[in-house]
Amino acid sequence: MVSFPMYLGMSPHASAPTYRLPIFAGLSSMVAGSVLGMAERGIKEFIDKVKVRKDTRGAPKWTNAIMQRRVAESSAELTSARLLLHNICDRLDAAMAADRPPMDADDRVQIRWDAGYVVELSRRAIDRVFAAAGAHGIYEGDPAHRAYRDINTACHHAIIDFDSVAELRGRSILVGDVGENPRATPMA
Repeated sequence: MVSFPMYLGMSPHASAPTYRLPIFAGLSSMVAGSVLGMAERGIKEFIDKVKVRKDTRGAPKWTNAIMQRRVAESSAELTSARLLLHNICDRLDAAMAADRPPMDADDRVQIRWDAGYVVELSRRAIDRVFAAAGAHGIYEGDPAHRAYRDINTACHHAIIDFDSVAELRGRSILVGDVGENPRATPMA
């Protein structure tokens, strides 16, 4: 179980519903939103660049079926991530409207998992187009390189680390309420 009441949104100093949200759920959603924004911008800039570049034979890069598939798949992942993030925000808005902390443990875990999955979808989307960026993709100022680097760095934040939140959500599904602690003893 979480050891500090403020982690659950129960600080005696909280003056508004925003400050009565569970810290880990709120923080993970903020990081997820930032990472998704980086991915959306990186993909947009990648697409803009592909539309004007030519391949080694002089053909427009956008005519390559593999490039089209990569862009389609990455775009679908970002659309899914955006919908999932909106759902997270709706649940946090509902928690603020209810203003009855603490938020249910399963809801907290679900939000963290969903935020971690938004980040994972964003990482996969940018990895896919970065792999198709060619030699230009390794240049420091290249948009795909910048998005790839920044997103992969953000993925190391403990609050949205994919393996940790997957373990947390899996334990929640398999053994019930584990709160915010993935190493908690299963409840009987």
